[in-house]
Amino acid sequence: MIVVNSSFEPLFRLKNKNCYRMSTTTDPIKNNPEPKKNNNWIYLALIGALLASNIYLFFNRSQAVKEKESAVENYVMADSSRAQIENEYNAALARLDEMTGKNAKLDSLLKTKGSELADYKEQIERVLRDKNATKSQLAEARRKIEELNGSLEGYVRQIEQLQGEKIALTKERNDLKNVNDTLNNQNTGLRKQVEVGSVLHASNIKIAPINEKNFFGKREAETGKAKKVDFLRVSFDLDANRLTEAGNQDLVISISDPNSAPLTVEALGSGTFTTSDGEQKFYTMKKSVDYQTNESTKNVVVDWKQNADYKKGNYKVEIYHRGYLIGKDVIALK
Repeated sequence: MIVVNSSFEPLFRLKNKNCYRMSTTTDPIKNNPEPKKNNNWIYLALIGALLASNIYLFFNRSQAVKEKESAVENYVMADSSRAQIENEYNAALARLDEMTGKNAKLDSLLKTKGSELADYKEQIERVLRDKNATKSQLAEARRKIEELNGSLEGYVRQIEQLQGEKIALTKERNDLKNVNDTLNNQNTGLRKQVEVGSVLHASNIKIAPINEKNFFGKREAETGKAKKVDFLRVSFDLDANRLTEAGNQDLVISISDPNSAPLTVEALGSGTFTTSDGEQKFYTMKKSVDYQTNESTKNVVVDWKQNADYKKGNYKVEIYHRGYLIGKDVIALK
């Protein structure tokens, strides 16, 4: 609508009056009024322009609202994705901490993979620190977390495989050890048999009390009286044995008095030895014999002479080879 200012109204009227007066003096043909112009199209154009402008502003505002809502929605989604990624990352770190210290081999493997794990962590944390990280960047961070978890699972499988191989090797080693122990036991048994089989055997054992003084000069003679005994003579034979190696064979001879106490004088070579049963015993004297394999040795003689007097009663002699008792005899003195 066009509004005419009221201040121009008198002038307009005066102008119209003058025009009326002037028209009375002109040609009657010109007395007819001039036709008015049609301004409706101007009004319609203005209304259309206003309407178009309003429609344009309306659509622009709607688009801005939609863009704002979309931005807010994207922000919320991005923030939610970030939080979820942070949770997944923290879970991966917790799993890594849990794995550390459980197994020495796993710790060693994690240590060698330290640079690789540090690279994963640095890339993920860089995205999480960026508050303006894009959707694609967050997706990349999630992919890195999946790779990190995959690596951890791979490490665990690798260690489990090594442990499985270790268990198998341990079992194999134990089986071999059992076989070896069995063979060793068999060998020990065979060695024991050979050892026992190679022990000499003494026969014709005799213990004789000797008196070496008489009225006709020095001459050895056996006596049955304890007060006349100057020394004890032990004699014996060694039987043939095909398992006994040739060479010097050490024999241990133990003589016991009537009280079952061994006759020992350290200065005369007495000492202790261990029997085949692990018992510690005193021996009276030792005798080394040059032995030939599978040949008997006859009349091995050993004399025991002591400063102390001999008592009445039974005297026992025992002969040992390699800790085994190979013969014994007893004699009585009056």
